[in-house]
Amino acid sequence: MKHVNRGIYIGEYLPDGFTRSGAAHGVRWVIAPPVNLSTRLRMTWRLIAYELLARQSLCSMVKRSGHGLQMLLNFPVGLALYFYWRLKFRRELSR
Repeated sequence: MKHVNRGIYIGEYLPDGFTRSGAAHGVRWVIAPPVNLSTRLRMTWRLIAYELLARQSLCSMVKRSGHGLQMLLNFPVGLALYFYWRLKFRRELSR
């Protein structure tokens, strides 16, 4: 086992506990083609909802994802998931 005394990730924490890229970064690699289609679609919806919760614009979402057409085609479902999460977790998000 090797220990490295260096920072590997610095998160920008928002008041509601999310990071600008933390949650989205965790699912971004799953939307690439080696993963099966159903998983890619679900993770794309999740990525869109995470990015909207972090108040990112649609343009920045598409640019950072690397899969622009996939993001644009799945945006309505991701937006619906975002609104569902906003209603379901409204108490936690209002803190």
